[in-house]
This record gives sequence, structure tokens and C-alpha cells, in this order.
Amino acid sequence: LRSFLESIKTIEDSIEGESNTPEDLTVNLLKHQRLGLHWLELNENDEKKKGGILADAMGLGKTVQAISLMLSRRSKDDDLKTNLIVCPVAMMRQWESEIETKVKESADMKVFLYTSTNGKARLQTFKQLAKFDVVIVSFQTLASEMKKHIHGYDLGEMGIRRINELKARNSHISPFFAKESKFYRTILDEAHFIKNKLTKASLACHILESEYRWCLSGTPMQNNIDEIFPLIRFLRIKPYCFEDKFRTDISIPLKPKNENYDEMDRQKAMQRVRIMLKALLLKRSKDSKIDGEPILKLPEKSVVVEDVIMEPTDPENIFYRHLEGKSAIQVEKMLQKGLAKGNYSSILTLLLRLRQACLHSELVRIGERKQGFTFDGDGNLRKKATWDSMYQFASDLKPEVVRRINSAEAQQGGGGGGDDSSDKFTCPICIDSITDQDWCIFYPCGHGLCTECVDNFFETFQEGESNNGIRVAKCTQCRLQVKETHMITYPIFDNVCNKKLSKAAVGLLYEKNTKELAKINKEIDSELVGLKLSPKLERALELIKKIQSNDSSEKIILFSQFTTLFDVFQKFLNKENIESLRYDGSMTSDARNDVIKEFYKNSSKNLLLISLKAGNVGLTLTCANHVIIMDPFWNPYVEEQAQDRAHRIGQQKPVTIYRLLVGGTVEDRIMELQRKKKELVESALDEKGIKSVGGLGRNEIEFLFNL
Repeated sequence: LRSFLESIKTIEDSIEGESNTPEDLTVNLLKHQRLGLHWLELNENDEKKKGGILADAMGLGKTVQAISLMLSRRSKDDDLKTNLIVCPVAMMRQWESEIETKVKESADMKVFLYTSTNGKARLQTFKQLAKFDVVIVSFQTLASEMKKHIHGYDLGEMGIRRINELKARNSHISPFFAKESKFYRTILDEAHFIKNKLTKASLACHILESEYRWCLSGTPMQNNIDEIFPLIRFLRIKPYCFEDKFRTDISIPLKPKNENYDEMDRQKAMQRVRIMLKALLLKRSKDSKIDGEPILKLPEKSVVVEDVIMEPTDPENIFYRHLEGKSAIQVEKMLQKGLAKGNYSSILTLLLRLRQACLHSELVRIGERKQGFTFDGDGNLRKKATWDSMYQFASDLKPEVVRRINSAEAQQGGGGGGDDSSDKFTCPICIDSITDQDWCIFYPCGHGLCTECVDNFFETFQEGESNNGIRVAKCTQCRLQVKETHMITYPIFDNVCNKKLSKAAVGLLYEKNTKELAKINKEIDSELVGLKLSPKLERALELIKKIQSNDSSEKIILFSQFTTLFDVFQKFLNKENIESLRYDGSMTSDARNDVIKEFYKNSSKNLLLISLKAGNVGLTLTCANHVIIMDPFWNPYVEEQAQDRAHRIGQQKPVTIYRLLVGGTVEDRIMELQRKKKELVESALDEKGIKSVGGLGRNEIEFLFNL
């Protein structure tokens, strides 16, 4: 440890230097990228590290800096020359394209995309793999390769040495994990993908053999300090790559409410984190400066917090206070029983209603009236999988899969509100806490995600199509092939597998629910005609009118987590003759793409309503320079990504972010949780950092309900 810490001085003394743009690069590196390349080279020259974490913010060029490193420190040994890039499926083609366009042909850099199909056919040994300068593979395929290579053994009980002993014995020898497999450099892009130390992807990256190791991630930590351990383990930085040492010195002292450690212990633990990351991690934001100048000269971004006041006599305030009091009593009773099966989902639903009530009481009424009636998903899912196909798939699930789903559902409260309770109900795509009602299950594997992310999942992870044009992808957890039509909503699963309803009974229930929903929707449409604005919607409308009166050509993006808000708000917009477009997860990918094109081209459509889940990443909306965030999200980085849809390279105007918050409500408390999460990440390199933070466990639930 002392030897490793001595290297910090080297970084502080030498970071001022910069490297030249490599001759084989087709573009000239910006100054911050030349500085970054110099830092990367220094770390590889340091025998105690041989790698690190490049945590630059999105848009600063982590990829081009990594490619520059591959060129500037190219191996001179033909037997050890291969750079392995491990990344999400959606990024593989992007990496190939970046290398193709940014590396000169004369460099003769041979690149191979290894997928589960072409890899098996063409590259079966490491010797074949080692002929390429760069091999690009997804986290999912690498995990699948490891699973086949070390079949039948419990990886959790096994160290690297024991795994290496098994490599020569197995019938399936993976080119990534064979005894002779060693890469020159391994780069994990979006390295936070391995933040769960128990996933196969995390373990697969851990056991790779490589001379140099790098993690690229703008957010190496998002929720808690434990998320950094799998990255340190992959980098093999002693002594904290050993879990016992990491837990004893860092993780356990920083657990919230740990009475065995005092404030001094927590300060020491956080100081260890800061010192470790200071030597290992380089992080610049778009606001960072070099020689007094911003490293990216983007137009100014200003954040305006709009405090929305609900007067004591306002019907919306009376509704909210009544709901909060009633919910607090219910939650207190549930917590006394423990977060057992069903309770955690019920608590999430109550929390959802409080968040909706801050927007408009009508959202709560709509949600409560529809609850229990929509059991075959949203409109987009309904087009792909009918209730009777879902019934058949649920009936055909293997008993062990049914048991696993029920076991997972039973444990979703974490059994008592421990630190991990928030992960049990988390969609793997949007990382949001979800209720039973929104849980969608893959057939035949039984793993799941939230209904709103189904289309995003198949769009991002598509690996082909069936004969009739149905998209096919692989489950992110088990890598089993799934089709977009082979889905089961949890309510149908529950009716078939737990309540044992016959097909006829489920059909009658579906028919009854469909009629009831149609009736409810008709009633809601009628009620919305005479609906009054809530304080928050009134403030949003005032903002939109003010912006458009100042300059009618300026475009506005309005984000919310609740698509029901758009149903309500568009009624008021129509009354004011304000045209708007809508982009959410219930729409097909083609429909969403059409909306973006129209937003850019149509001068009369200057307001875009976007679901936070559907639009926080991957979109470029630099035609807009005003962003309104209607409701706070658990994860502050999700909101920042949403803001960056407009404030990024290509933006020509100053950008204003408006955050609408109702004081004295659950929104205040969500903002406090946001602050804690963000401070945890930032404090790792900040002398004034906080000492601990938690997830959405029992203490946080009590806090959110003001208990």
C-alpha cells in the first residue's frame, strides 16, 4: 500500500506535461486530450498501476484518448499485441467506426468485432485472436464465454489461481480465457457496467489476463462506494482489489448508521478512497479549465430552480397533505411488519402517488383508477404480445423459472431494509425502482425489465430478426435469446402461475378490464375538460409562454417521469394553442425517430414532451436551448444526462435548465437523496467530502414519507 501511495506524487508533479498527437491519428487532439494521453502513458509506465480510470464527462473524448494510447504505446511484440475492448453491445459498431475514421490506413490496425455468432465460426483459439491489433467484444458475450469455459463451477468461491488451473481441463476452451490467453491492453468502456461484483460480466472482466488495464466511465460511482470495488478488482490495484481489505478499510466504515465506527473512522475511510482514486482516476468536466480557459467552449448553461408554492387553502395542497398523512400511516404499519413480499411494491406505489401529487392531483386519481386494470402492458407492448400469447408463455414457463421469479419477488424488499433493498426492484435498463404492475418478464428465461424499457431494450440490443420481422435480442442477465413478442407482464404471470386461473378465466378478466379501462379513459377525457391547473403546471405554462413570447423560434424540451402528465398537460397546451410533440417509451422506435425529425424541421412545433426514461441518453437535441425538468429523479446523473441532450457539442445558444420543485413535499426529500448520492461520488476526490450515503433502504423510506 505504501508503495502504491508513493506514486501519487508522480501524478501531481507530471500531470502538467502533455503528449503530441500520435502520427497515425487522422485528427488533432485538443489540449485536454493531449494532457489526458500524457496521463494515460504515465500510468502505464508505472509498474504499480499499469492502468487506471479515465472518468472524463461525456463529450470530452474518452474514446479518442484511448485510441491515441493504443497508437502511442503500440506493442513491439507480435505475440502480445492485442488490445481488447469490452463494451455494451450498442457501442461495438461505434468503436469500430471510431478506429476506422480516426486511425490512418497506413497504421494497418487490424480490428475484429467478436460476437456470439461470428466469433465461434472464425476465432476459436487465442492464437487466432492474437493476429488482430484490436478485438471488440460485448460484456454479455464475454460473460457467456466465461460461463461456457468454466462450466459447473462456483466462481464466487474461486480465486484467479484456481480458475487458471481449470482453464486447461475444460471441454470448451474460450479464446478469452485459455491458459495462454493474455492481452496487451484491456479497456472496459462504460466500465460502470461491472459495478455489481456478482454478475458474470464483472467476474469475466476480473479474470481476464492483460498487461495493461483501463476503465472508461463518466460515472464510475452512482449510488454507493461499493460500486467502485469491481473496477479496482479488475484493475488489480493492491491491496484494495482484495474484497476483505476493501470492506474492512473502506466499505464497512462508510455504511450508514454503523455504530461500530465513529466519525474519525469514517473520515479515515473516505480519505483512503480519495487518495486511491487520486492516483488512479482522471476526471474532467465540460467546466474544467486549462490555462484559465474551459476545455470545451460550449455556450453557457444556467440552472434555475423554480420554487413552486402550494398555498395552504389550495385544493392541490389539501389533497397532497391528506395523501401524505394517509400514506405515512400505511408505510409505518408495513415497516413494522418488515419489507416482506408485496410490501416493498406497495411502498413504491405510495411513493409514486406522492410524486405524482406534486405535479397534479389528477395523476393520482388516474393512477388509482387504472391500477389493477392494465395487466397486459402499455400500447406498444400490446401490439407485440397479446394477452392470450402471454397466457401461453406463462403456462409454458418451467417450474424452476416460476420459483425463481416468485423467490425474487418475495425478496424484493431486501428482507428487512438493508442497503441492497433498492436493487431488488430495479429495471436493468433504466435503473429505476419498479412495481409489480410495471414488471415485464422474458419468456423462457424469466428475467425482466420495466414495460416502458421493452422497446428501448430491443432497439439497443437487437442481434437479428426472425422470418416475420420480429426483433431478437439476448437477455442482459442470462444471454438466452428472446423475441419482442415473447413477453409476459407480471399481472398475467401472477394470474396464471400463482392464482392458477384458467385461460377462459384470464380471457374474461382481460375482457372485463379492457371494457373498464375504456370506460375510465372516456371518463378521464371528460373530466379533463373542466380541470384546473395545479400550481406546478401553471408555472410550467407560464415559463413556456414567456420563452415563446421572447423568441417564438426557440425550442423547449420538457422532461417528466410520468407520461400521464403529458396526457393532462397537453389538454391545457391545446387550450392555449401551443403545439407540442411527444416522445415516450410506449411509441415505436420509428415513431420516436419521426418525432425528433419533426422537432428539428418544423418551426411551429417548438415544444417536445419527453419521458425521462426514453430520452435521457442517446439523443442529440441541440436545436433546443431551454430544458424544463418537471419532477426530480432518484439518480442525479440521469437528470444531468437529460440536460446534456441540449447542452453538448453543436449547441449554438446559451442553455437554460428550469427545475420545478414544490417545497415542503416529498420532492424536497428526493432532492436531499440526490445531493447525498452526488456528494458521495464527488467527495472521493474532494477534501471536504461527506462520509457516507445510503440507498433506498428502510431509513430512506422513513425519510421520504416524513416519518
